[in-house]
Formats: sequence, C-alpha cells, structure tokens
Amino acid sequence: MHSTFGKAMDYAGGQYGEAILSRVPLANVKVHELPTAKGCEPRAAVAAEIRFDDGQKFLFVGTHLEHANKEIRLSQAHALNELFVKNSLPVILAGDLNAVPDSPPMKALRENWKDAAAVGSKPTWPADKPRVRIDYVLLRPASAWRVIEARVDDETVASDHRPVLVVLEYTGGRANK
Repeated sequence: MHSTFGKAMDYAGGQYGEAILSRVPLANVKVHELPTAKGCEPRAAVAAEIRFDDGQKFLFVGTHLEHANKEIRLSQAHALNELFVKNSLPVILAGDLNAVPDSPPMKALRENWKDAAAVGSKPTWPADKPRVRIDYVLLRPASAWRVIEARVDDETVASDHRPVLVVLEYTGGRANK
C-alpha cells in the first residue's frame, strides 16, 4: 500500500491527523489546515491525486472535523467547499465530520457534494452501540461516480466509529472549473 499522512497537531509524543492508504501511488499530496479557535483541536484535510491506469485522475480527501464547537465545524465545512468545489478533478471526500445528516455543516456540504451512503444509512458512532451518523463519503460531481455499494460495517473493535464502506465506479464525468 502507498500512504501519506497529514499532521493536524502534535499529540502524546507523536502526531495526530489524517492518513490515506492506496493501492496505487499518490501524487500532489497537500495538507490543508482547517479553521480553528482557541480551545479547539487543530484540524486538517489531506488531499492526494490518484491516477487510474488509463490516465484519468481524481482527488481523494480525508478529514476529521471539530467535535465540540458547532460554529467551528460549520466554518470547516465551508472551508472544504472553498478548497475543493472548484477543483477541475472529480473529488471523493471521506471522514469523521462530527455532524449529523440534518446539521448546518452537512447542509452546507450537500449543496456541492453527493452523499454516497445516504440511502439506507445507519448510525456510525459510537461503535459499540451506534446512535448517530457522523461519518461520510461525499462525492463531486455526482456524474463522475456510480455507487455500487454503500454500507456501515458491524466492526466494533478497530475504532470508536463503525467503518463506512463505499464501492464506487468511475463514470468519467468531469468536475466544473
């Protein structure tokens, strides 16, 4: 596997942030700091370009939004829109967004992104007895992707969240510049 890591902050003698694992090499990796405020943990979005064998490419972005401050979480959602909506490549945005489906951050994101697992979605947190859905895979443009499968896995040991599995087919739709 190829990997990259985007540091959001130093933590417990190491670093805390986002990682991307891929079967294919990652290119043009960038770590984007997201808005924060005093008393909030720094957050980041790590973005990497992924190329298909036929030369087509897309951007994969992993993030983890603020958990305690809803105003900062909303400003982070707006920042993600500003960073990636005008990208000329199709984009997959995945992560713990710490926002329930009808919250202001998710409403702001859904203006520009398709929620790949919206149909039949189940709660993702906490892993042992999930009560809320706060983990997502978002796509743009919708025309670039066909969702083959989307589900929340029953895994309860690896994380305090249930994993979201989304299988996609790239259809060739391009993002607007």
